[in-house]
Amino acid sequence: MEFLNKVEIKGIVGAIRSAEYVPHKTCHNFSVVTEYQSNTKGGPSVIETTWWGCIAWSDKTPAVVLMEKGDKVHIIGRLRQNRYTTDGIQTHTATEIVVQSLEILED
Repeated sequence: MEFLNKVEIKGIVGAIRSAEYVPHKTCHNFSVVTEYQSNTKGGPSVIETTWWGCIAWSDKTPAVVLMEKGDKVHIIGRLRQNRYTTDGIQTHTATEIVVQSLEILED
């Protein structure tokens, strides 16, 4: 069996939270917002807004260094789940996109 873990989104860059430096590369954490519009029978259309947490390395995706808040981007990557606890009591799961390709789109 062949496994597949791939995601592709186009959206707008929100917060650029941090950049961590390790030898010869930089890890960038940022968010991207997407919207999905669906039409309901006989009613108004519904817009579903989703914020995605993303992580990218500058040595694999050089465009991440040029990216700014508000930029339109096209991202291809994979999903990864991180589990963590707060105060040693509650366990949380966060899903993020590990970016493999990032393109800054023209307006």
